[in-house]
Amino acid sequence: MTKAVIKTDIIWLSEKYPQSFALQPQPLTHEKLKYILDHELIGWSVIATTTQDKPAQKQLELFKEFNFKSFNDALQYMTKVAKVCNKIPHHPRWENTYKSLKIYLSTWDSQHIITTKDIILACYMEQAFTNYSATLNTV
Repeated sequence: MTKAVIKTDIIWLSEKYPQSFALQPQPLTHEKLKYILDHELIGWSVIATTTQDKPAQKQLELFKEFNFKSFNDALQYMTKVAKVCNKIPHHPRWENTYKSLKIYLSTWDSQHIITTKDIILACYMEQAFTNYSATLNTV
């Protein structure tokens, strides 16, 4: 992947969401999150999980499972997304098993809640996935 492609991805993010990076996380109301899931992040869901640092604590995360044609496609996608994650900076929790990639998003520095950072990253992930013709699975 070239620097020009990564720069294009960053430009796409800044045009779609004209904010200064690094983003200050802003919590979303239940109503706003529902609207975004119904109209912009189709196929994403909110699930309750335990936090990595405090297993007794519950958190809400955005979730989606992407399925790719091949393991290499999944790795290429992860590499592309990782470079943008480092620029924002905001990083997913993800699990890759062969051609499947499960993505979990919450903002750990905002007490593991779903914030604007998660929405922006999920929108970018959707846009990046359009380069891969595969099927999607959701919970």
